Amino acid sequence: MKPKAGQPKDWALLLNMARIHSARKFADPDADAAIYGIITDGLEWIFIHISNSSRYTVKIFDWSDHRDQIIAQVQDIIDKAVNLYKKRVVPRSSLRIPTIQQISGWRIEEIPATSNYFADSNDRASDKSSEDAFDIFHQPLSW
Repeated sequence: MKPKAGQPKDWALLLNMARIHSARKFADPDADAAIYGIITDGLEWIFIHISNSSRYTVKIFDWSDHRDQIIAQVQDIIDKAVNLYKKRVVPRSSLRIPTIQQISGWRIEEIPATSNYFADSNDRASDKSSEDAFDIFHQPLSW
């Protein structure tokens, strides 16, 4: 949602965050529905947090005076996102992931090398019997 005329951008962000928070709570009442938001013009930084218990906090920092606090806030949000990812997504990654063959329906086979062929110093395959007789290297097949 865009802010209405005269409405601060942080209130528009808070409204959008509240909608997401509410949807998360509705979808899974037992899951943590906390959400973070940031608005900045590069100089003024506004951090908004809605806790799992639906309480919001707004922190406003000026880059010239609170650079370290701003960096710490951003790092904290990233750390929480990484931990949430590890907690929610990684355990599900043990589910069987379909192979390219299963997704595409194509049959993919490895073509075994025959014992008559060897790789030369240029990693080109050659036929031993042909090389001895004619010194000919086989070119790779083109598709």
